[in-house]
Amino acid sequence: MEAFADNITSTGDSSWNSEWQAKLEMRRGAEVSAKAACIAAAAAALATFSTERMALRDATMSKNRSEEQVKLESLEADLESVNPWERVVKLVDLQQEEGINVERIRTLLIQLKNEKEKV
Repeated sequence: MEAFADNITSTGDSSWNSEWQAKLEMRRGAEVSAKAACIAAAAAALATFSTERMALRDATMSKNRSEEQVKLESLEADLESVNPWERVVKLVDLQQEEGINVERIRTLLIQLKNEKEKV
């Protein structure tokens, strides 16, 4: 580019070219500073996002661990139960849905749950 600029200086437009080169240098400097500012802002946003994501992940993991612990304790308590139908009733949704008649199976499961173990 300097060789091109040297050839131009021999012509009568050298002052215009030097002004144009100065403008380009100013623009380039502004672009470099704007790019650096964008990169810094992006790095800060990425760090914030990463921190928030890790905090959310840790909270979710903690919640899942406690729920799993409660579920395991419930399963262990169910295994100790004398009547196996109590477990079945806990696992089956006995709420009646529209258009489906589950009354007969519901009463049967409740009856089996409430029966004492036959020896």
